[in-house]
Amino acid sequence: MELLQNINAPLRKLCNSMFFANKKIMVAIMRSTKTNAMEAIMKKF
Repeated sequence: MELLQNINAPLRKLCNSMFFANKKIMVAIMRSTKTNAMEAIMKKF
């Protein structure tokens, strides 16, 4: 069990950092795209 926890801890950190990186990228994309494009995408969903 301890071995699994030792492996999981760095994996969680990696996943968290990737999640935040993706979030920043998404925000950057949303800011760079026009509001009209975003509205068109939102209507599709």
